[in-house]
Amino acid sequence: MHRPESATDQLANIVYAVLSRAALALDLRIERAQLDLGFLSASDEIDVGATLTFAASQLGLTLGEASSDETDTLWELAEEGLPVLVQWDEDEFLILARTPGSDRLELQHINEEGLGFSETMSARKWASRLRKVSDARYFVVRRELECDALSEAPMHGTARSGKTKALTPGRRFFQLLRLDAKDIFTVSLFGLVSGVLGLATPLAVESLVNVVSWGIYLQPLLILALILLVSLGISAALTVLQTIVVEIIQRRQLVRIVSDLAHRFPVAQRDHFKSVYPRELANRVFDVMTIQKATAVLLMDGVSIVLTAVLGMLLLAFYHPFLLGFDLVLLLCMTFITFLLGRGGVRTAIRESKTKYRIVHWLQDVLDSPGAFRANGGRAFSVDRANVLAADYVHARKQQFQVVLRQVIFAISLQVVASTVLLGLGGYLVIQGQLTLGQLVASELVVAVVVGAFSKAGKSLEKYYDLMAGIEKVGQLLDIPVDPHAYVSVASGKALTVGWDDLRLNPKGGSVRANAIDAGAKVGLLDNGSAGELLEAIAGLRSPQTGHVEVDGMEAPELVLGSQGTAVGWAAEGEVFYGSIYDNISMGRLGVGRERIREVLELVGLWDAISRLENGLDTTLQTGGSPFSRSQIAKLMLARALAGQPGLLLISGSLDELSEQDQKAIVGRLVELPATTVVVASKNRHLLDSLPTQLELSS
Repeated sequence: MHRPESATDQLANIVYAVLSRAALALDLRIERAQLDLGFLSASDEIDVGATLTFAASQLGLTLGEASSDETDTLWELAEEGLPVLVQWDEDEFLILARTPGSDRLELQHINEEGLGFSETMSARKWASRLRKVSDARYFVVRRELECDALSEAPMHGTARSGKTKALTPGRRFFQLLRLDAKDIFTVSLFGLVSGVLGLATPLAVESLVNVVSWGIYLQPLLILALILLVSLGISAALTVLQTIVVEIIQRRQLVRIVSDLAHRFPVAQRDHFKSVYPRELANRVFDVMTIQKATAVLLMDGVSIVLTAVLGMLLLAFYHPFLLGFDLVLLLCMTFITFLLGRGGVRTAIRESKTKYRIVHWLQDVLDSPGAFRANGGRAFSVDRANVLAADYVHARKQQFQVVLRQVIFAISLQVVASTVLLGLGGYLVIQGQLTLGQLVASELVVAVVVGAFSKAGKSLEKYYDLMAGIEKVGQLLDIPVDPHAYVSVASGKALTVGWDDLRLNPKGGSVRANAIDAGAKVGLLDNGSAGELLEAIAGLRSPQTGHVEVDGMEAPELVLGSQGTAVGWAAEGEVFYGSIYDNISMGRLGVGRERIREVLELVGLWDAISRLENGLDTTLQTGGSPFSRSQIAKLMLARALAGQPGLLLISGSLDELSEQDQKAIVGRLVELPATTVVVASKNRHLLDSLPTQLELSS
């Protein structure tokens, strides 16, 4: 049963109205032409929430479903600029979003006609409104690539126009902070107020000394003590609030970067990984934790040091002009420590980080190659290489520590000299009657706090260097270019044609002459070295050096990415990730449920083995496929490729892992698929002879 055309149009209006309003809250502009809503002509059982999620992906947006128990959190997210979508019922939606240029939140109502009214909303009214419903669904709307501002390769996959130089670690960090500008301002404001209140100690001591010098009076002492208690109490409370805000920033940094990479990696340009090992490259994600911790230290200690120094030196300047000169000398010394003595700190930190990851890469290789290092006696070689890499790390660490050490030594020396000079200068001014005794004591306290805090900044500076190295490493992941991907609607149950012109698939290989495969054909390619590469090009996993490949009249990469697994099925070597059998086959695709998975498992002859497992489809597989055998993994890859009912099925070497009996049975079933073009690359001539058509790749 199909949804009536009027109902389809109505749902299309709702989808566009909801997503355009959500995009507006994210400062994005979308056009109706950007949405391909052809998939809405399906049955009445369409999940509206899933439809919105699928349509949002066409616009570079992502919808994350949240629990109704998180209403306070949802309000906070909306305040931060992330619109919250509430599916009130099937045809009515609410969007809670911050109005551009205003601090007030707006609740937009959208009905079945794509229209509605808006109202301002308070947190209390929001919570009261949501308590009236029990079956609403909640979605948080985000950009897919939230960290695009930190990347040199934006979403369209090409270098940024007009960019004259690469992004430095410092610029990347500034862009990262801009994403949390509101909270950074809050932390700085709390720090400023806390710093001002922190001056209560030297001022109270000054007043106390003056009072005591006049005589013993109990009432002024009590008042001073009370004022100091209140001031330091408020300062302490603000410090606690700073800690809470910084913790929120840390959480958001991890979620934001991981979310960006999760969207970026599946559509990353495969040519980028020719000279690197992708799994090892992903280790850079651990530097997100370095960024989190270093950001927290800099926002708490760094802001505190700067504000304490500025406010303290201002207080000294008001006491006497000589102390103003002392401030200037102190400021020059601090600048010298930070910038001149810190030269090379970022460079050596990055070098240290590189050696760290080379060690991890080597240990991964050793652990992943038991045949080489266990059976073939490579244990000694493993230790020798590890020792060499460890020595490289120690050398790089020494260079990094030399920078930090000279800064710490100079800062501590500055503390000793500054305190001594101030004592002598202040004592002279007291003797001359130009400074009171209370002001001298207060000045000593201020300098002790300012220079003492700065002398402890060595570790904070080291955190800064680690932060720059971490930003650089994570930046390498964010710089991975992505292929353009716009949604492409492909009619289900339709076999697809394949064609290519003269191709050169790699710099050293020969060319593959132009050819075509008709829709519905079942074709075998003898893998003589280029067949596998040709199938990768058809699947959009390889970019030819010259020439291009078309599937159903479209560029192959555009169709493969745009159809989101519904046009082309790919089965090659075992790409099994850690997760259940169900997840490894469904891949989260719409319409791939348990019934469909059982169908394809029966087709490839794997259902009986899985049904005997204790947890069935919920059995967890390790990365690489354990505990499955190689033949079972090959069948699993075939099931994954078939699950989406593709119009084009590409099999590169998977059937070679099967027994002759299994090969014959599976090929016989594949030949009978009525609406699928099947292309099999294999080194087994006997296997290819069982296919109706064999194609010679002439060069």
